[in-house]
Amino acid sequence: TGGIAVPLDRFPDGVRSLLELLPAAALAEGLRECLSDGTGLPVDRLVVLLVWGAVGAVLAARWFRWE
Repeated sequence: TGGIAVPLDRFPDGVRSLLELLPAAALAEGLRECLSDGTGLPVDRLVVLLVWGAVGAVLAARWFRWE
C-alpha cells in the first residue's frame, strides 16, 4: 500500500522500514506530515523520492530505446 490507504504506523517495524523506502510511501507520508504540521516536505522523504527518480532516470536512459 505504501502508506496511502493504510498509514505506515499500523505495520510491524520490519515491514514498515521496507515500506518507507517505496516512493508511494515517501510521498504519502511526506504529504501527510506537510498537511498536518504545516511544514515543508521532510528531508528524509525527499531523499527517498530523489533517489528513486535518479535511479529511474539512469535505468530508462540505459535500456529505453525508441524502436
